[in-house]
Amino acid sequence: MKKIILLILLVVSCWITTAGQTITNVGFTNNRDGGINYHVLRSAISCPGGELWVNFQYARFQCPDTRFKVDLIQTSGTPTIVSSYTVGMDNVEGIPWSMVGVTVPATAVIGSLYKVRVSSMRPEGCTKDPASVTGNTVEIRIKSVEVHSIGYLLPPYSGTPKPGPLNISTGQTFRLYAIPERSYYTYTWLLPCPPLCNELAGTRSGVFESTATELGSYTATLYGHFADAYYCDAPVVSTVINVSGSASNGLRVGTEESAGQEGLMVRAWPNPVREVLTVEVQAELRKPVTISMTDARGRLIQRRQTVMEAPKQQELFSLNGQPTGIYLLRVATADKAQVIKIIKDDK
Repeated sequence: MKKIILLILLVVSCWITTAGQTITNVGFTNNRDGGINYHVLRSAISCPGGELWVNFQYARFQCPDTRFKVDLIQTSGTPTIVSSYTVGMDNVEGIPWSMVGVTVPATAVIGSLYKVRVSSMRPEGCTKDPASVTGNTVEIRIKSVEVHSIGYLLPPYSGTPKPGPLNISTGQTFRLYAIPERSYYTYTWLLPCPPLCNELAGTRSGVFESTATELGSYTATLYGHFADAYYCDAPVVSTVINVSGSASNGLRVGTEESAGQEGLMVRAWPNPVREVLTVEVQAELRKPVTISMTDARGRLIQRRQTVMEAPKQQELFSLNGQPTGIYLLRVATADKAQVIKIIKDDK
């Protein structure tokens, strides 16, 4: 009888010690909501080779060196773990919260489904926690990157958008359209401002509405990328807008260029640049940021990804060896993007 009582006490003691450890709110940080609510996105869309940031919350783990294993699982046929990542315990604004980047295989089949699973790994020598605790799973659907084009309509904006170039006069209101427009894309429009931009233009929308205010010939450029995944960028496309046929390049050039909106501010200097460009980004803490530079033909020159560890961060981009001309610097978070025109001048 004493042995039975001791066994019951031992089981109860172990249950009290290990009960309650949880991994919750597994989700994707590339969420359009922003802030600490990133984890609400339980499914995402990526292209083959895309990268997504997975985050999760954990509670009541008592082993100080606990690590977490994040598995990417291919679900077609026999479920198979295609890659695994490990991350330690972290916190954001006092909330136990960790995140890690997960890369979809470049060979992923269009239309296929992957799942992400997070589980704990108890360190050796510590028995205060269960050997493993598993959180909820989340899904990644694979879609292809599409080539877009730009169409336009004039008031009353009825019918099918027409291909450019667009020939209008000053004072004329117009709309530009991303074709096709996909709900899982984020779009960024780059037009000279002024005379062809206004507050109606959204950085996520596939529709841009504005009014021409000055004579000239201008270029409208469209960037499209998946809202949930990095490295899923559509080819850059452009169209010409002629305002009363007068020639003008519509550019603003100075020693420093800046662009911004609430939640994302970008500065770049010197501009024009000879060798090294300094890029300063101001965004929310812990927010993933992608900085890329393309030439005037849309060819990618440089790209890097970082996570905001301070309210402001600086990155250096070398243009040494690049030909003179116009380059486009694009700084993007999951829900915002800014584009600055950079001029490379060796003089």
